[in-house]
Amino acid sequence: MGVFNTYLVPFLFVSGSNWLQGPYFYDVYKAKFGDDLEKGLQLMYVLGYTAAMVSSLFSGILVDRFGRKRGCICCCALYFMSCLSVHSNSVNVLIFGRLFGGIASTLFHTAFESWLNGATKASVVHATVQWQTTLGGLVAICAGFVARLSILILGPLGPFDTAGLCSLLSALLISLLWEENYGKTKKKVVEPVSKEKKPNAGFCSFSILALALTQVSFEAVMHIFIMVWSPILKEAAASNGSEVLVSPGTAFSMFMAALMVGSQAFSRCVSASPQGNGSIPMHYALASIYAFAGACLLCVIRTRSNQHLVMLCFFGFEFCCGAYFVGIASYRSRIIPDSFRASVMSWYRLPQNFFVICLILFGGQLGVDSRMVFGGVSLFFGAAVILLLGWGKVGGDVSSSKKNM
Repeated sequence: MGVFNTYLVPFLFVSGSNWLQGPYFYDVYKAKFGDDLEKGLQLMYVLGYTAAMVSSLFSGILVDRFGRKRGCICCCALYFMSCLSVHSNSVNVLIFGRLFGGIASTLFHTAFESWLNGATKASVVHATVQWQTTLGGLVAICAGFVARLSILILGPLGPFDTAGLCSLLSALLISLLWEENYGKTKKKVVEPVSKEKKPNAGFCSFSILALALTQVSFEAVMHIFIMVWSPILKEAAASNGSEVLVSPGTAFSMFMAALMVGSQAFSRCVSASPQGNGSIPMHYALASIYAFAGACLLCVIRTRSNQHLVMLCFFGFEFCCGAYFVGIASYRSRIIPDSFRASVMSWYRLPQNFFVICLILFGGQLGVDSRMVFGGVSLFFGAAVILLLGWGKVGGDVSSSKKNM
């Protein structure tokens, strides 16, 4: 069984664990906090993202030092304990569960991809992330049906029990199928630095910092979208005195379908080869995706009274999200040296989580239009930085960073 299969199956189990429990935290906290629901929700979400932000300072370093496989197993264990915590009526236990979930989230977004890059070459990483995004969207859709079935069979906490089981299965598969790989502290797996890699070899090189800007500029906007898409649809329906076109669950499934199409379309248009021999160079394609996503958000401001146009803009944005996940993973594979990949990727999570915390605490003071304008401008800025990376103006030409792989 190749790396493609041994990586995807455990990853999709953990991804399914995320999708199973995420939508049902509100119901759990509603039952636990009662009249203090609003304050309780804010507290739990802020604690979760704070744990993710703080852990991003050191988790990647530990993963590179002690092993990416161990980091992935630790992620599964923390998710499992987070799922167990909801069975308690103690607020303190719930808080610890939320903290575990926050730390697990950082490991989920760093340890898995770091292990994949350490286990295979760049072209395989590109193909694997393509299918990871596509199948991840399908898992998200299926998770909704599985969660409803688990509630019927196991009760209101069924989605969390099922999510915990998925985490355990993932940990078991990882322990049986994966070989360990490390960062710079394990010299036997560190690749020699070739001349082509020298421009990108520094921990704080301009290319690595520029990549951080591009990633944060898109993923921060995704969190804005998550918080505003449902209220915008309801407002559009109310302005015309009509019902919302589709239920939230149906809309989510349609968004995931658009994301899956975006990942496949991007992969077919852009070459996975380091030389960039595809029909569209990587930096042009990814910059176009950023610009189109920004345009979709800005168009929502002008079409907010028309549900059909708003939904079309939302589909366009989700299409761009699918393309983004494939493109940015390829850039990370080419720019970040494998010797400290998990460390850099975890540090990328720090400003992003800080931004989300600010959104939770102060986002309500900003109007929807202000947040959408910010999102659009942020994406256009990210597109400009990507073009600079592709043209070799920031930290060297990334197109040649993995020619030897």
